Amino acid sequence: MNCFKRYMLKRNIIFSRLLFLLLLTSCSEKPAPNSSAALRTDSAGVTLVLRKELGLMAHDPLALLKNDKYLDSISLKLPRSSGVVYGKEIPVEKGYYRILGKLTIIDTIVTVKLYYDNTDDHRKDESEWNGIYYIHR
Repeated sequence: MNCFKRYMLKRNIIFSRLLFLLLLTSCSEKPAPNSSAALRTDSAGVTLVLRKELGLMAHDPLALLKNDKYLDSISLKLPRSSGVVYGKEIPVEKGYYRILGKLTIIDTIVTVKLYYDNTDDHRKDESEWNGIYYIHR
């Protein structure tokens, strides 16, 4: 085998390993940076507050390049403070899409996998709040 073929073989092996590592690390679910959750219990019930850093909607090329972010939050009324809560158990104001999917609360970890029942376009829209959060008590 000549030197060029050996070089190409080594290069392809290294490239394949790097691609595999990239795929492996990108598929693992991790908490979003600057994200947190808080559970509040009062006479009205349980409220889960999720906070997360989200990217601005890019309406011009300059905003897209700047990659600005902002801190946002959402409050969800829940029937219980632990275990699995299905989307259909989460109350939604009239005029908004129903919530599908589930969120799981185990100890100090909240895993959110929710979807909006987009009845206008006949599809399920993934929630931007999906992910893993740590509860700060």
